[in-house]
Amino acid sequence: LDLNLADSIQLQRLQGVGPILARCAYKFRQALGGFYDSTQLTQVYNMPKIPKEKIAKYFYLEGDQTLKFNINTDSTIYLSKHPYFNWNLAKSIINYRKVHGNYEALEQITSIKIILDSLYQKIAPYLTTSE
Repeated sequence: LDLNLADSIQLQRLQGVGPILARCAYKFRQALGGFYDSTQLTQVYNMPKIPKEKIAKYFYLEGDQTLKFNINTDSTIYLSKHPYFNWNLAKSIINYRKVHGNYEALEQITSIKIILDSLYQKIAPYLTTSE
């Protein structure tokens, strides 16, 4: 099954995942706008550390299905609603755009001091610079 299409009952196929954790995983996926990596499933609060191979036994990810935020047009409020963004991060991205103009490439956000490479790798799949 595609992990981004699985319902909470299907998520219970994973060992250690009952109805409550499955519902939390489903809600987390919805809040993220989709998973880009199956290991994101283990970021759900109280989710056991499930090896990628065990997840792959039941689920796969079909291409890039994540909901994208446009850093050239979206607002601070809109960006900050994503679980990986807080107000300061969203505000920094928008303020940089206001000072320097629209982003031509997504990698430009790494010029912002608070965006370290590890954070960039985590948020980049949810961002775009084009319509």
